[in-house]
Amino acid sequence: MILALFVVLAKWLAKRRSYGRVFLGTLLGALLFYLVSNTVSWMVNPAYAKTIAGWVQALTVGLPGFPPTWVFGLKSLLGTGLFTGLFAGAMKWSEALDATEPEPELDDEEEVETPSEPAPETA
Repeated sequence: MILALFVVLAKWLAKRRSYGRVFLGTLLGALLFYLVSNTVSWMVNPAYAKTIAGWVQALTVGLPGFPPTWVFGLKSLLGTGLFTGLFAGAMKWSEALDATEPEPELDDEEEVETPSEPAPETA
C-alpha cells in the first residue's frame, strides 16, 4: 500500500519537474513514511490500546521507556530536507558549471587531411 502511495506521489511530481516540487515530494514522502510506520506499529504492537487515543500515542509519545516518536519524525523530516537541499544545490551548481564551461572550437585549418588514394606498396 505504501509503495502505491509513493508511486502516485512520484507521478504527481513528474508532471512538472522543479526543485520545489522535488523538495515538497521528499518531505511528503518522509511524512507519509512516518505516519504509515507508526500506524502499523500501533496496529501490531499489543502495548498500544487499539483506540484513537492509542493511535495518537503511537504518533506522538510512543511507549514508555523509549524516546518520543515525534522526535524520530522530526529528525527524519530534517534529515530528508537537508539531504534534498544539498542534492538540489549540487545539481544547480553542476548545471552552472556546465553552462560556463566553453565548448572547444574546431578550426577548419586544423582538420587533418586524409589521402584520397592509398599509397603504393613498395616491395
